[in-house]
Amino acid sequence: LVSREISTLNILYVIDDKVKATDFISFIKKKANKDCFYIYICPITTNYDLVDQVAQRLSEYGKVKILPFLKEFHKNAFLYKNPFIKFLSDFSKGKDKPFISVRKYFAYPFGKFSLWWFSLVAEKSTLKRQSYHNLAKLITIINFQDNYSIDELYIDIENESLKKCILRNKGNTRTCTRTQPQKNIVASLIGALLKAGGYIVFFLIRKCVLNVLFWNKAVKKRSILRGTKFLFVTNFPFVDKELFKENIFRSKYFDPLQASIERRYRGRVSWIGILQDNTKLNISELKLAAKINEWGYCVFMPEELISFRQIISAIVVFFYIGFKFLLKTPYLMRNFVFDCRKKINIWDIYQEEWIYSFFGSYLMGGLLYHHIFSNALSNIKEDAVILYPAELYAWENAINIAKKQYKSVKTIGIQHTSVPLLLLNYFNFPEDFKSPDVINSFPSPDYLASAGSIPQRVLIDSGWPKEKIFNIGAIRYHGLSRFPQRKIDWNMRKKQVIVALPVPKEEVEEILLLLWRAFRDINVCTFVIKPHPICSIQHIIKSMGFNGANGKFLLDIDSPLEDLLISSRAVIVTGSTASLDGIACQCPVIIPRLSCKVDMNPLTGVNSGFARYVESKDELVDTVKSIVNSEKSPLAFDKCKAFISEYFTICDDKDEYFLRLERELSKK
Repeated sequence: LVSREISTLNILYVIDDKVKATDFISFIKKKANKDCFYIYICPITTNYDLVDQVAQRLSEYGKVKILPFLKEFHKNAFLYKNPFIKFLSDFSKGKDKPFISVRKYFAYPFGKFSLWWFSLVAEKSTLKRQSYHNLAKLITIINFQDNYSIDELYIDIENESLKKCILRNKGNTRTCTRTQPQKNIVASLIGALLKAGGYIVFFLIRKCVLNVLFWNKAVKKRSILRGTKFLFVTNFPFVDKELFKENIFRSKYFDPLQASIERRYRGRVSWIGILQDNTKLNISELKLAAKINEWGYCVFMPEELISFRQIISAIVVFFYIGFKFLLKTPYLMRNFVFDCRKKINIWDIYQEEWIYSFFGSYLMGGLLYHHIFSNALSNIKEDAVILYPAELYAWENAINIAKKQYKSVKTIGIQHTSVPLLLLNYFNFPEDFKSPDVINSFPSPDYLASAGSIPQRVLIDSGWPKEKIFNIGAIRYHGLSRFPQRKIDWNMRKKQVIVALPVPKEEVEEILLLLWRAFRDINVCTFVIKPHPICSIQHIIKSMGFNGANGKFLLDIDSPLEDLLISSRAVIVTGSTASLDGIACQCPVIIPRLSCKVDMNPLTGVNSGFARYVESKDELVDTVKSIVNSEKSPLAFDKCKAFISEYFTICDDKDEYFLRLERELSKK
């Protein structure tokens, strides 16, 4: 007898919750010449019931192993944070190829700054964009491919950019996809150009409407702006609704600091309101601004602070930069390569960001905001302080670029909420703060005002210059001061759990599906679903077939979150400051690790044991049961109070926030 070598095949099967296993089985059957299959399932989903069903079906055809995607995905997200930030800095300034600096290539033609700082790529927001989340997924898949000596890769996911990036970096591995990627770069370019056109059309319409609304107030408003001591720039509208009924304009971003400043500098305070969504006409918001001005406030909308000639200039520069981008695109496609133990081309993941930054609406917005803030600052005749909620977005960079022409003006970014370690827009490569070159220097504010000691430490440790950061206190969280003052009796809490939902739709859906699969058939407690204040989720719930299960799941839109937290036994939350609210209210925090997003919870990395993490529905059930049925609180009151006091500096006197600001300005 002649022995025959056993023929084996290692297959990596990448799936999400839209998996079609039948197609993969047909793929396997075509490999009938192999004696043994090792099928490694990489599940980009938290629906483990579905994953188990797929594994069961595939076990007829070979040995099946479910890989720990979720654990590795979140590990890689933290592991490659700093290397990725450094990579963006090095790539954009041409460190390895000094004659090809992206920052210099996209320099503004009529000024000494780079349009790179207005880009989505430089902004790297993990809240607004999926790119970094997809990068962490890609790295995880490639690591699995190497660690398990994969012969063939089968991709069964709907994420088009991730699918294309896997194919681009497949190396020598044979690769098959259930469906081929559809969208090409030409379609993306056309779509971005059309959206840029829509952006400028809506901008012009709003400008015309504002000219009508303020035709008899423009001169007076400009006069107030000239004498302005404090200029607030903020997202609009986000106001205290109760005070608004009394004809009082109070921004939720700045109260109680706003009240202190207005008492001292009445008549010398102005506002610029940044619309949350510039892809709509927003006529109701414009009328709201007109009403606030009638009450004696000086509120500008951005469209008021730019001339038609400057708009035309911005359009001309847009096409100039867009043409340069088209010429540079082949270079970017080839060379946007990140080194994560092995070099991977990540263009497909970031393609949309590059296009919208240099050929789309983001470029158009950056150019317009440059004119808007330059005009606003040129009108101010005295030393002034500009205050804005710091999230490190592109329009903030436009403020700080404009103020470089006016040395007497000081800009202060006030930390918007918390500082999660993976909210990447807050973090930049340290060298970019120190560059003497205007093109390469990150346009940071004169000062960054933190909300407390922990955020201040996180920012300084990341490379922010220590002299730029001071602790102004938790302006937006002043209302939390009443909760850490007394211990809340655990036995007075209802057997209910709050589900504090975030903003992103895909995150909301994954949380609700995880909750539904975990608890639909068992009775543990009542779950109160609390949507984010700016989101409506009824259509999501309806489309998912999610129902109340006879009162087990309740939707609460109206109750303040803190009132729910002080009467509940736990809060389920992902990337939201509701986790900090929970600690302030001595309510145990449960953080589900999701497959769609990296972990952006502000407790992660600084929580000192306050949160419990779950990675499956079974872990969620066990964790909820252990907390809800506990005879005493899992959280020590003294530790909760100490932690919140360290994370958020909440002043007893509302005037103290202004006094801290005043002291810091006088020192500088």
